[in-house]
Amino acid sequence: MNPVLAALAIVFVISLSPPARAHHLLANYPLLCDATFPCPVEIKRRIDFWVEVFSKWGSGQLILHDSRHPERVYRVLKTKAHCSRRREAASVKNARLKIRKDLRILAERLEKTGKPLASQRHLAKLFVGETPSEIRRAGDRIRCQEGNRDRFAKALVRFGTYRGMVQAALKSAGLPSDIQYLPFVESAYNPNAYSRLGAAGMWQIMPRTGRKLGLKTGADLDERLDPRAASRAAARYLSESMATMKTLAPGASDSLYPFVITSYNYGVQGTSRALKSMGPDFVKVLTKYKGRSFRVAVKNFYASFLAARHVARNMRKFFPDIKPAPALRYAELPLQQATSVARLKKVLGVSEKELQYLNPGLRRLVWQGHRHVPAGYRLAVPPRAKGWRTQLAALSRLPAEKQPYSEYPYRVRRGDTACAIARRHHVACRDLVEVNSLGRRALIRVGQILTIPGPGGARGRPAATRTVSAAAGGYRVQRGDTACGIARSFGVNCAELIRSNGLGRGALIRVGQVLSIPGAAQPAVASAKPPVAVATRKPAPPPAAKKVAEEVVATVEEPEAKPEMLPEIPAAPEAAELAEAFGIGEDLFVTVRKAGGQQRYFIRVEPEETVGHYADWLGMASIGRLRRSLGLKSARRITIGQRLELPLRDEEQRKHFEQRRVEFHHTLETGFRENFVITGIESYRLRSGDNAWSIAEEHEIPLWLLRRFNPDLVFGRTRAGARVRVPVVEPRSAGDEPMKVTLGGNSASAVLSGK
Repeated sequence: MNPVLAALAIVFVISLSPPARAHHLLANYPLLCDATFPCPVEIKRRIDFWVEVFSKWGSGQLILHDSRHPERVYRVLKTKAHCSRRREAASVKNARLKIRKDLRILAERLEKTGKPLASQRHLAKLFVGETPSEIRRAGDRIRCQEGNRDRFAKALVRFGTYRGMVQAALKSAGLPSDIQYLPFVESAYNPNAYSRLGAAGMWQIMPRTGRKLGLKTGADLDERLDPRAASRAAARYLSESMATMKTLAPGASDSLYPFVITSYNYGVQGTSRALKSMGPDFVKVLTKYKGRSFRVAVKNFYASFLAARHVARNMRKFFPDIKPAPALRYAELPLQQATSVARLKKVLGVSEKELQYLNPGLRRLVWQGHRHVPAGYRLAVPPRAKGWRTQLAALSRLPAEKQPYSEYPYRVRRGDTACAIARRHHVACRDLVEVNSLGRRALIRVGQILTIPGPGGARGRPAATRTVSAAAGGYRVQRGDTACGIARSFGVNCAELIRSNGLGRGALIRVGQVLSIPGAAQPAVASAKPPVAVATRKPAPPPAAKKVAEEVVATVEEPEAKPEMLPEIPAAPEAAELAEAFGIGEDLFVTVRKAGGQQRYFIRVEPEETVGHYADWLGMASIGRLRRSLGLKSARRITIGQRLELPLRDEEQRKHFEQRRVEFHHTLETGFRENFVITGIESYRLRSGDNAWSIAEEHEIPLWLLRRFNPDLVFGRTRAGARVRVPVVEPRSAGDEPMKVTLGGNSASAVLSGK
């Protein structure tokens, strides 16, 4: 061939091949490290990778790279898709397969000729000195990471707001000030961040660990969301972690902070095992330690912390247009008694918007007037030159306020509609729809938890009531009714109501139709008080009745509710009613047994519960005393499903315990529901070595949610080959998720999980 034509042909072929891109070649950043937070050369390129994740690539960009060597970036995709191990987008999957194929071709080429193709030179640069077999293995380690530049930019703005209180908490605990950069990795400095696993707040603290650190989580207050309390708790955790590490490696205290930072992700116990196994050589732990949960996210955590520190320290270089917000300034007023928001606004002269901004730990029920700000809470208010002594004195002189009727939860059952539920609980349908953000169609699903508004509904309007027709115990069907919903309202068997009215298998009813209510011979008025469930197991309905009841679905269109006067305000529901409506059956009840003429009280441990919680709910000041009563050694942990006998005095204390327990679990579900939505259910086949914790972590769902969908799952023991139901969870707003720093598109790390 003519040399000129040959040259032109080569140019033509090269022009058709994908061009060699430079985006996979990471820059080298001049890290300023020290003895406290060293930057070992072995992880230097890992740090460089995370620097670019935080400062170069933003949302809409997915980085495909080697999970073991993150610095090997193969490709950066511009796409609206997200990283997902369970539901990978076609574009991401195809890109992954293409990279795997290219790596295989590169390995084969190097084996045959020792030189890569011209089109693969950029890829070969990532494997200098590696064998072809290693290149092939890399094809199985391709992972996806989402860019975080835009999240980090927002974090830098918030950093100015909360930096002072974080520094103060660290200084008080005797910790290095550079730990102030850890919330960048955890939550992007967002005090309202909520992870898929249930971690909450700026420091992403799990409920179980929050209680161990002295944080309160309840229907009125979740201190994990309060930057002041959460910063003190996180500092305590890190300080205790450092003390533990020192006992394991007393001569290496100056180089233990990489382990302390890692423990915030991996847990103190897990990190301690790694330290005892490998010694105080952090690089050796990263490269040699083998632990069940010691995975990619853990190995990258310290490097991502150092990267966040570098970017934040050099924000003018990476984010020249970003200006941190001014530091948060506030005064604290210790409240001597429980106080309503309405009273606080009136006496203090502060707007609700200001109070909400300064007190993010107070929950929705408080702001809606259904709960009071608890006594002892240190209310943050705007600073004043004259101070707040006069107003605080005025508050203390006022008489105690009566605790308002609170909202309570209800779990949707088969046959329910939104308006039927509203009528059953004597609230306006539109209020129920509004409080639960159900939309114009008021769509609900079986198992969904709805919030039943307090008296007068969300806007204070009187709620609707429903009467029974005077025609021999008949009932006239209204919009939103279903056959089983009507049956439940009157406490009769659904199958019997269907059979007595000849409704057929579909149980179809129409508005205006008059149904006879089995057993109701006289005209009656539906009670204004919701029926109270009995704290005992209900007998199972006959198989035929159960089958018919489960097949009944919503058959009447949802209406605009027309409110009528409510005869009387219903009393706050009993704990038994809350638990039954909550759909958790006897899980949260205290089981009462008689033995030797005395009553004994038993419970089963549920996810996120601790002995400290039980002490709070029992009104006991000493956790140690309760441990001794439960027969627990100080070092022994309670386990999910474990049976415990409570030292209850009487029925009044039992009711109080159950009420507090239900409220706690409702708070967890409410926080989750406000941030995430369940979009489906998948079947997962158990593998050897699986347990409930590993399943929940792998599928990025809270442990309590996995238990809700699999109440018979034995925690700690699983059978390979069996199937469990796993809900598919998506964020309501992607921008509200914590910083995405782990591989596979996971939200923030499994922080403070108590492992």
